[in-house]
Amino acid sequence: MLSSLWDAKTARVLFTTLIFFLFLAFLRSAQQTLTLFLFAVLFAYLVEPLVSYLQKPLRGRMTAIIAFYFLFAGTLLGLGFFVGPKIVDEGRSLMANLPALVDRMTSGQFIVTLVP
Repeated sequence: MLSSLWDAKTARVLFTTLIFFLFLAFLRSAQQTLTLFLFAVLFAYLVEPLVSYLQKPLRGRMTAIIAFYFLFAGTLLGLGFFVGPKIVDEGRSLMANLPALVDRMTSGQFIVTLVP
């Protein structure tokens, strides 16, 4: 009875389509987790040469990883300490000049200065 209602090829195509859409739904629901995982893998791939370089002088991979993270955290803190105030000043300057920039953009003066 069912064999007269269903074509085998059509059933396979529908089943494949269903599996494909279920896979897409899974990817959509796990998007944030997969993104974090991919960034973690990329970071580990980029860090591995330095850890391997530090491994021999520090006599152990775990010690090299810990040393790398301390160096990385120190670099980020130093960068934030030296560059942070400049970024804050630029942000304050932008916020002070933002109303004038918006007025220039809405009036069309900004475009006139960009186009020769």
